[in-house]
Amino acid sequence: MSILRSSVIVSSITMISRIFGFVRDMAIANRLGASVASDAFFVAMMIPNLLRRLFAEGAFNVVFVPILSRMQENKGKEAAEKFASAAYTWLAVTLLIVTVFAELFMHQIIQYVISPGWSHDMERLTLATQLGRVTFPYLMLITFASLAGGICNTYGKFAPFALAPVLWNIAIITALFTLPATGFAPEMAGAIGIVVGGFFQMAYMWYALKQIKFSLKFTKSFRNHSEMGTLFRRLGPAALSVGILQLSFIIDIMLASYLEGTAISYLQFANRFYQQPLSMIGIALATVLLPHLSRALKSGDQHDANKTFTNSLIYGLALALASTVGLYILAFPMIETMLGHGKFTPEDALMVSRAMQAYCLALPAFVVIKVTLTCFYANEDTRTPLKISAISLLINVVANIVLMQFYGFVGIAMATAFAGWCNAGLQLYFLYKQKFIAIENVKVFRSMLRKMFIITAVMWVTLLAFVHVFPAGENTAYNLVWLTAVVVLGTVIFLSLSQALKFFDVRDALKLIVKKRKKTF
Repeated sequence: MSILRSSVIVSSITMISRIFGFVRDMAIANRLGASVASDAFFVAMMIPNLLRRLFAEGAFNVVFVPILSRMQENKGKEAAEKFASAAYTWLAVTLLIVTVFAELFMHQIIQYVISPGWSHDMERLTLATQLGRVTFPYLMLITFASLAGGICNTYGKFAPFALAPVLWNIAIITALFTLPATGFAPEMAGAIGIVVGGFFQMAYMWYALKQIKFSLKFTKSFRNHSEMGTLFRRLGPAALSVGILQLSFIIDIMLASYLEGTAISYLQFANRFYQQPLSMIGIALATVLLPHLSRALKSGDQHDANKTFTNSLIYGLALALASTVGLYILAFPMIETMLGHGKFTPEDALMVSRAMQAYCLALPAFVVIKVTLTCFYANEDTRTPLKISAISLLINVVANIVLMQFYGFVGIAMATAFAGWCNAGLQLYFLYKQKFIAIENVKVFRSMLRKMFIITAVMWVTLLAFVHVFPAGENTAYNLVWLTAVVVLGTVIFLSLSQALKFFDVRDALKLIVKKRKKTF
């Protein structure tokens, strides 16, 4: 229950950020619509965000956190600070080189790597290059923020890094609505907001480190630290594993750049909507799970590790399935209500909703991947996820090429969903085969699965009936109330059935969350 409690707290904080994320996406849709400017803006925004998954909360942190936990457990805080400082210095040097390279060759990166379909569309290509040079320094800022976040998570302080994205979203929203009045184009205003927001995130996380009295500083002898060799050996396979996943996304964008219209914008808006519950569920579980599993395995408590994994898997799946039902049924009215204003047209809303329905089918699979990847990394195995990612990439590429011939940009989203389920299945298989982790009490687990599917089925039927009897309207204010009513209905069904079927005790969970809130913050 402690994993569920901590995950709900992190999810609750993340929800605040996601609300601001929705407002940010609404602002982007309002100011840019689905257009040449939005295509260029999304590509420019995507480049540092792809790399952050290598250098920030992706590959680097999943390798860094287990080593830091071991250092803290075995040698104390001073040794942990020295290791963290060595890692911090290496990151600073590496990212400076990467940033200079990217600034010099941004045009070539976009033309030949990200969006080759734009080679004859100089308007999109030139604008994306300009915006990319503005946004790329965000990589350095968010990486340092993520490093500080990993340290805070290791010491049981999950709230600060969960709250940090709020600052980023506020900066982008503010820039989009204020800078154009001073002469900046809306897309350039958004790009400036990305970097300013990154600075605020970094500053806030430095403050969080001060609060836990953790010292992080540059060191000239970072190469000589005994654990840096371990970090580099594990970082290579982890970076390749995450890099393959990001390469899959790059291939999606590359192929979308050859399609007519603003396919990239459609996919980006759809991706952002289905990523909201994935972030709240998957990232929250993984954030809490990695330090907990690392400590359990280091202390040799396999029983605790198995129990943690089982609870994370079942509760994560349940929340993901419930979210999938809601997103699939409400796709068009949700997107039209949230984004359908300013330069964003009803036709844009329809296109985005179709892509989102395809994406959200893989939401449970991606939540499973968040949990299983954490188990591999907690066992300090980065090679197996790399092999699985390579297989999944091949599946995704083949599925992309086939499905986009029949379904266009929706086929690209469908291929992502199919490859996601293949990835999740392979990860579960290899976790079981290598005996890293096991289901705690298989009989109880099967019973929980049955209850989970009953809850999901009842939600599906009830929400479909509600939408049929009380359809969405054309008035935005009415639709906001309508969407709220449907979400509340779905939540009530989920919680009441969970309580009735003893899937988990809602009242007990709420009591534990309130009791531990001060400690978590």
